[in-house]
Amino acid sequence: MTSAGVRQVFDEGNRPYHAAAVTDFLLRDASNPSSVVSCMETARQNGRMVRTALTRETRESIKEPWIALRRILRKPVDKRELPPVFDAIKRETALIRGAFQGAMLRNEIFVFAKLGR
Repeated sequence: MTSAGVRQVFDEGNRPYHAAAVTDFLLRDASNPSSVVSCMETARQNGRMVRTALTRETRESIKEPWIALRRILRKPVDKRELPPVFDAIKRETALIRGAFQGAMLRNEIFVFAKLGR
């Protein structure tokens, strides 16, 4: 959590330091701006705000992983389920990158977005 910069947020929630609590915080906790759920929600909101600047493929590539990951992460993830969950996260986010790389015009929006990667 220190490397993600969210240790203080974790500590403020008086959560126990055990694997399940940390995993849940990093994957699902809405109070953690770096959690997978929070990042996907932010990506979706940002995509909606600039929807006219995005191609249809790019908008769909944000919406579909958002739906899939919300379904996967709607409940705490058991440690035995972590490898397939991590694979799903990598697969879904790769779809976003691929659609963006393949469908966006090479203009200042594209260049700006590359800064974030």
